[in-house]
Formats: sequence, C-alpha cells, structure tokens
Amino acid sequence: RVGRQAAIAAAQREAIAATDAAAQEIEGVLGRVEESVAGLARAVSEVEPLPEALDRLVSRFDADNRAVVARYDIRLAGAGDAAVSAWYRETLERGTPGWSEPYRRPDLQDAVVITFGAPVRRADGTVIGAAAASVRLEFLSAVLRKVRLGDDGIALAVSRHRLLVAHSRLAIDTLFDP
Repeated sequence: RVGRQAAIAAAQREAIAATDAAAQEIEGVLGRVEESVAGLARAVSEVEPLPEALDRLVSRFDADNRAVVARYDIRLAGAGDAAVSAWYRETLERGTPGWSEPYRRPDLQDAVVITFGAPVRRADGTVIGAAAASVRLEFLSAVLRKVRLGDDGIALAVSRHRLLVAHSRLAIDTLFDP
C-alpha cells in the first residue's frame, strides 16, 4: 500500500511539473507576442507613417518574429474597412489589447490562429486603428504533445469561451475540420 501511494504521489508530481513547464512555455510565447504588438502599436502611434512605410514596418516585424508569429497586421481607420477582420472590430470595441478566439485564417492557408490586437492611438488618446499578430495554434498542440500524463492522460487547452483549442493527442487542424 505504501509503495502504491508513493508511486501515485510521484506520478502526480511529474504531471504537475510537466503541465507547469508547458504552461510556462506557452505563456512565454504569448507574452512575446503581446510585447511585440504593443511595440508595433506604439511605433505606429508615434510616427503615423504613410501606407508604404506601414507595409515595410509590418514586413520587418514579420521577418524578425517569423518563428513565433504567422502574420502581423496594421489597420488604420478608413483604410479599406469594407471587409473588416473580426480581430480588428473586437480590438476597436474593446479599446484595450486582447486575444481573439481561435479561427481559420484563409490568407495563411486556412491555418487555425489566435490574434492579439492592440489599439493604435494618437497622442490625444483617439483610437486610429489597431495592430495585431496572428499565432498559429499548431505550436500549442506541439507543446501539449510533449506533456506525458501516464498511459491515459490527456493535456487540453480550452479558450475563455470553453472552445477546445488544443489536445495532446491531435493536431490542432483536426479540431477545426468542418
């Protein structure tokens, strides 16, 4: 009985350590994304560059952060608002930085992503647009697949709206197939 209890306690410690390590890795990636988007939003706020300069700035952020971010975006009010992205609309409505729920992004080969958006403001506080970074959720599944929870344990990640977004035994795309 004592041996069994010791084995169970050891397994619990290992599971906690594995999930803590996975959570720290995920938080590290998402934290870097939040910092880079905040920096991009500040840069655009300070300079209010012309459209061609905006494109170069976004390209530079894309190149510098390719390992983590699938795509950076900047949208300024009045610049082609006909087909407004959900992340852009949500960021303007919220008025504060925040993450989107997972969705498929057609311009990224239908990859499943989450997007962090931050308002771009003028010096007087007026919101003039939003900056964002989309992150492929495949990285989340890859991190969870490293978590070993015995023979039958499963690591899951769930969104704030209780949507299953990653699973230790499946690739993220299989969760979003129609």
